Amino acid sequence: MLNRLLPFFFVLATLVCGALAIWQLNRYHEKTTEIARIASVGPLPPLTNTEFLADPTGPWANRRLCFRGYYDPRYTFLWDNHVQHGQIGYEVLNLLNTEGVRGALFAHRGWVPRSPNGRNEHPHIAIDDDVRTWCGTLIRPTVLPFLRNSLEYPLHEGNNVILDTRTKPIEAGVGVPIFPWVLYLDAGQPGLFEAVTLPVDRFPPARHLGYALQWALLALVSVVMGKRTAKKVGTHIKKHSRSR
Repeated sequence: MLNRLLPFFFVLATLVCGALAIWQLNRYHEKTTEIARIASVGPLPPLTNTEFLADPTGPWANRRLCFRGYYDPRYTFLWDNHVQHGQIGYEVLNLLNTEGVRGALFAHRGWVPRSPNGRNEHPHIAIDDDVRTWCGTLIRPTVLPFLRNSLEYPLHEGNNVILDTRTKPIEAGVGVPIFPWVLYLDAGQPGLFEAVTLPVDRFPPARHLGYALQWALLALVSVVMGKRTAKKVGTHIKKHSRSR
């Protein structure tokens, strides 16, 4: 009975590997398009508060922004499960506000390591709430659709561990809308931690292409093995029926 099911297993494996190959190929094209777009907006001058706040959900991906504002001193967000130098840690986010505007923007201040004593001991994050001009690159973060909530625990003052940057659960506690961007601050500004690579640079297009090729080859191997197995099962069934 098991031998008869093997060809169906290879059919399923072929479909799965083929789908993964197509997905990685699509990611390759998306990433190359994104890199081309970054190159096209690179020479543009940084957005100002006025330009950005006129349309905070506009086509600002990978644009530079110099935002005049101050950190909300009540909350710090520790974006969990980010690795630097083989060590697990957090990327530190604070909310940037500006006078007269009901809304906030995530500012990315860099990476800090997780405590050797575990996740229950959080790093001390100092917050300078002076009004400054903060410059960086606007990135629209990817959220994880299988997570019900970005917050690990209900929002509270101080450090909050988050699993992604989904804004709705955080807005409910903060009391203001949060713009759908993370401003990755330029190095050299006050109060920053260890710099991180921008998301678009962490997984280059060539790697997606390599994975697509791997999955395509696995799909091809599965087709060949499936055909051979089906032939053997067919021969076995014929011999078994004749012996009866």
